[in-house]
Amino acid sequence: MFRWLLALCALVIVNPAIAGIDVQVSGVGGALRANVLAQLSIQAQSNEPQLDQATVEDLNRRAPAQIRTALQPFGYYRSRIDAALSGQAPHWTARYRIDPGPRTTLRTLSVAVTGAGRSDKKIRAVVARPGIAIGQPLLHQRWEHLKTRLSDVAYAQGYLDARFSIHRMQVDLDANAADLKLVLDTGPRYYVGPITIRHSHQIDDDVLRRYLRIQTGQPFDPQKVLDTQFALSDLGYFSDVTVQPDKAHAVDRRVPIIITATDAPRRQYRYGGGYGTDTGARALWSLDFRSLGRQGHKLRIDARVAQKISALIAEYRIPVGHQPSDYLGFEVEGLSQQLHDGQEEIYGAGVSYHLNSGSWRKNYYLKYGHDAFRFNNVPGTVSRLWTPGVQFSLAELDNPVFPRWGWSLFQDFHGAERALDSSATFVQSRSVLRAVISPLRRLRLLGRFEYGATLVSGFADLPASQRLFVGGTDSVRGYSYRSLGPHDALGNVIGGKYLETYSVQAEYRLTDKWGAALFTDAGGASDTPLPSLHNSVGAGALYYLPFGTAAVYLSHPLDSGTSPVRLDITIEVGL
Repeated sequence: MFRWLLALCALVIVNPAIAGIDVQVSGVGGALRANVLAQLSIQAQSNEPQLDQATVEDLNRRAPAQIRTALQPFGYYRSRIDAALSGQAPHWTARYRIDPGPRTTLRTLSVAVTGAGRSDKKIRAVVARPGIAIGQPLLHQRWEHLKTRLSDVAYAQGYLDARFSIHRMQVDLDANAADLKLVLDTGPRYYVGPITIRHSHQIDDDVLRRYLRIQTGQPFDPQKVLDTQFALSDLGYFSDVTVQPDKAHAVDRRVPIIITATDAPRRQYRYGGGYGTDTGARALWSLDFRSLGRQGHKLRIDARVAQKISALIAEYRIPVGHQPSDYLGFEVEGLSQQLHDGQEEIYGAGVSYHLNSGSWRKNYYLKYGHDAFRFNNVPGTVSRLWTPGVQFSLAELDNPVFPRWGWSLFQDFHGAERALDSSATFVQSRSVLRAVISPLRRLRLLGRFEYGATLVSGFADLPASQRLFVGGTDSVRGYSYRSLGPHDALGNVIGGKYLETYSVQAEYRLTDKWGAALFTDAGGASDTPLPSLHNSVGAGALYYLPFGTAAVYLSHPLDSGTSPVRLDITIEVGL
């Protein structure tokens, strides 16, 4: 044992320690110090294992010049550096005491534009507000930002040959002053030339041209070229779209535009299965006909078979307008669902008109529904409704799949009239407001508020599909789907005329894939405008997917006499 200890000690003595340089910088802080350390070669190589005395001394000799270079972008051109190197292999200490000296300020500034774009309003707006002013400290970053802004706006306005004929920075060291001069020569303006669309799809060319954001003869705008690519991609007809300006073959400054689109498969099948708390075990199947005929019509068929809610929906879409999401839709559906106190079957058809108006998404519709509802212990009722309505939605989100900041609003108005062959006369409004903020990098705070109101004559004739209930995964967790609302004399939940729900949830991202959540929900449905609220609290485990979040929640309802814990499983996308 003693011999082994001696051998180990000898090994430690013979083996040299790892070389290293302790670099110490004083006299400056913040961004200045960070930039100095970033520029210092001796800092970059401070942990190299093969350092020797000559290399370290050479790195130390180069350090003062590197420090001066690092200070100049912040306006310090007369700095003084005291450098000291001590130690020997394998450990050295390099100390740099910095006196940045007086700061250089801007003495004169001249920004001019020549060429065809000298009177362009957007270019002149940049010249009028350059972001730097006489008397301010000389900051290279602001100078470079001004040049970038000018060149970018010139290119965006179609001046594809724009260049700086003069971009000069002169520093007067004795006066600690700088003179800046910038001249942008825009050159001639370019315009959109002939537009060619290359694809093998059967869709008529004039249908696709409705979605172009560029037109022959317009000033060339690279953003509109990009918007055209996005619009054609969003149609769903193509798997890939490229929009290529061919400046090399421009004639009289008319740039030809070549659009090449690769067809997507005409049909798309989707299969799936899973479990949802509100639906039970479920299987999903859908078929998309991405294009039918030369006008680009579409057909989608969705079938969902589940323990509690099953549906078959078919929708035929006719593209209209100039937005990929604008269409005229014709829909038929069948729905069967097992509710808390009964069973409902709905068959219907409808027509809808979907369009974008600015930031708003609008849907005008007319639906016919045949509703058969039966409570568990009383005979069923059958009703029919013709319901015209309108929906509005608006969202401002930083990410459509997993937003960290933003909000969304959904509003629906619809109604029916007995005189127009409906079983009831009513008007109903439902509003849903959601918001998300992220005060910390890994923390999200989400809120939801929902309110519904119904004006009705003869509530007893109102079908179950139009009555307002509370409870379920996207309502008040801890209570089963549509289990909260007014009761009849037999104890059945028959729904109400008013609905109100609240939800607040805090999510913390533990890893790239996993997160945890705490939440509280409240809500109620009644025949009065301010329903009594049922409350719940809970926690959840989150698994982050590329298309959304898989969530498992354990909810505790706070009403006495209810189940102490409820399991909610859901897939969440967006807000």
